[in-house]
This record gives sequence, structure tokens and C-alpha cells, in this order.
Amino acid sequence: TGLNVNGISLGTVTWAVKLVVATLVGNATGANVVTISGLILLVQFERVAAIVAILIIAREVAVTGVRAIAAAQGIIIEAETTGKYKMVIQVVAIVFLLLENGVLPASWHPHEIGTALLYVALALALYSGNRYLWSFWQQSSTKGL
Repeated sequence: TGLNVNGISLGTVTWAVKLVVATLVGNATGANVVTISGLILLVQFERVAAIVAILIIAREVAVTGVRAIAAAQGIIIEAETTGKYKMVIQVVAIVFLLLENGVLPASWHPHEIGTALLYVALALALYSGNRYLWSFWQQSSTKGL
């Protein structure tokens, strides 16, 4: 419950602010946790197809797991620009989708913009995740692991 304006809770607005701040200050772990929770909320609100959320979340889990394995083996995999663009576009998409119900003017078409941006973020997520996994495989093969 709590403060609610046109179906959007104060918690949702607070979530959106935390996501933007985590992304702007470069806190990848914080941004990933908040992003994943936002995607789950959007599936619950029926604003995002479950398969889109599943694919984005699976990519985040896979990259995080590989990053931990790589670090344990002394392998450093630099984050690519594509992944950074993905995060920014994803954040903007989620904010639009969370705030579409009366917070943003309907004339802005927040659902359409948010959905289009989320599909762009999904494509970038799959591309950058694949590149990240490929880089790990190449480096671990070179080391004989």
C-alpha cells in the first residue's frame, strides 16, 4: 500500500530514482539488482513479456557468473561500450514503462517508447553478453584452463 498516484506507488518512483543514480555513479552490481527487480515488476504489471525479462535476466546472471570465474582465474575481461549502452537504454526503457500509468503524459507514448527501447536493450544484451562469453572462452583457452 502506501502513497499511490494514478496506480503508481511512491516506491516505484523511488525505485526509478535509485536505478538512475546507480547507473550514473557506475555501480554495476546495484544497477543490475535494481534492473532485475524492475523487470520482474514490469512482468507483474503486464507491461513486459516474460520472455524478454527472462532473456535479459539470464544474460545478467551469466555475465556476472563468468566475471566471478574469470576473476578467480586471474582473467580480466574489460566491459565493452556495447554493454554500457545496453544498461543506459535499459534503464531509460524501464523508467518509461514504470512511469507510463499517468506519471508521464500519454502524449509522450511512454509504453511504446519504453517497449521499443527495451527491445533495443535486449538485442544489445544478447550481443554484448555473447561477446563477453567469447572473450572469456578465448582468454581461458589461451591460459590452458
